[in-house]
Amino acid sequence: MFVHVGMWGDGFRVTDGGGAAESALFHGKDENAVFAGLNAAGARHSLRVEGGQLVAFVPDKDWLPSAIMAVANGAALAASTAVAHITKKHERSIGAKWS
Repeated sequence: MFVHVGMWGDGFRVTDGGGAAESALFHGKDENAVFAGLNAAGARHSLRVEGGQLVAFVPDKDWLPSAIMAVANGAALAASTAVAHITKKHERSIGAKWS
C-alpha cells in the first residue's frame, strides 16, 4: 500500500491511490465489501471516499504527517472491514446450509 501526496491549490491532497480497494478486489472481495470498508474507514478517519480512493485534503505541510497516518490507517481499516464483511456473508451462507 502506498500513500500519495500532491500539491492541491494552496494545500495538499493525500490519498491511497485506490490501493485499498484494488487490493481487496484482487483478493476476491466483492464490490459491496470493498465499499463498506472504504465508507467505514472514511467515517472513522475523517476521510473522503472519491472514486474508490481514500482522500484527505490539508491546508499546509504541518498537517501532512497526520493526513498520511489517517490515510494509511484508513486503508488498513478498509481492508479489514472488507474481509469481515465477506466473512460474515460466508458464515451466514454456511449456517443456512447446516440449519
